Amino acid sequence: MATNFTGKIEEGGEFEPEANRYILYVALGCPFAHRTLIVRKLKGLEDVIGLSVVNAYLGKDGWFFVTPEECPGAIPDPVNNFKLLREAYFLTDPNFAGRITVPVLFDKKTNRIVNNESSEIVRILGTKFNKLAKYPEVDLYPSDIADEIDALNEKFQVGINSSVYIAGFATSQEGYDKGARLAYKSLLELEDLLSKQEGSFLFGDRITEADVRLFPTLIRFDPVYTVLYKCNLIRVQDLPFTSAWLKRFLDAKGVRETVNMTHIKKTYFISVNQEAANPHKIVPLYNGPLFPSD
Repeated sequence: MATNFTGKIEEGGEFEPEANRYILYVALGCPFAHRTLIVRKLKGLEDVIGLSVVNAYLGKDGWFFVTPEECPGAIPDPVNNFKLLREAYFLTDPNFAGRITVPVLFDKKTNRIVNNESSEIVRILGTKFNKLAKYPEVDLYPSDIADEIDALNEKFQVGINSSVYIAGFATSQEGYDKGARLAYKSLLELEDLLSKQEGSFLFGDRITEADVRLFPTLIRFDPVYTVLYKCNLIRVQDLPFTSAWLKRFLDAKGVRETVNMTHIKKTYFISVNQEAANPHKIVPLYNGPLFPSD
C-alpha cells in the first residue's frame, strides 16, 4: 500500500531515460508542479517528456482533466484518457493510501506512476535526460556547489515555500502568526543574501535548483499569499534585490511561458480546498508587479 511514489530514472534500471516514454501531469497553478515545468523548459525537454495539464482549480473529486475549450491552457490526458488524476494513482496501486497530488511523472510504457515528489522530479529532469535534452549543458545541480544548493533548498523550503501554507491553513491565531512571521523573516534573509550576491542568481550567474524551487512561490507571493493567506507583513515588491532576481529569472529562457496567472489565481481562489478562506470564490484582478492586472 503506497503513500507516495519515488521511482528513479536511470540507465539500466526499471525506468530508463527514453524519449516519448514519460509524461508529466501538472496543474499550472501549483507551485510544486511549476518547478518541474521550469526544468522541462530550461533543459529543452519539451520533445522528450510529454505534458498534460489539469483544470485550473481543484474540484470535489480532486484534480481533473478538461479540454482547452473548457479551460484555456488545459491539456487532456493523451495516454489513458483519464478524467480524474486519481485514476493514474489507483491504476498504479489499487490500494494507494496517500494524497492525490501534482506533479506526477508517469511512464507510458508500464502504464504507472514513476514519481510524484516534485523535488525528486526536478532532480530527475535536470540530470537524467542529458543525452536527449536540447540544452544538456544547463546544469542545475553542479557538483561543486551541490551541498550548498541542498542546504539553501532545505532552508527556504521551510522558511518560504512551506511557511505560507502554515499561515494560510492555520486554524488558530498562534498558528497563523507562526507561519506569517516565518515567511517575513525568511524573505528578509533572502533579500540580505541576494544583496551580497555578485551574480544574477542565488549562486552567481548560474541558474540552479535553488532558483527553480524559489521562483514559483515568489511569483505567487504578492498576488496570492499576501491576500488569501494574509502573509502581508512584507511584499516581494518591497524587496529590491529579491524583486530584481525575480524579474531576471522570469526573463530566463522559456520561464515566462511556464507562468499562467489565470490558472494560478483560480487554483488558489476557486479550488474546493480554499473555500474556508474564500467562500464566495472571488478572484482578485491583481496579477503581481510583473504582470498587468486583469
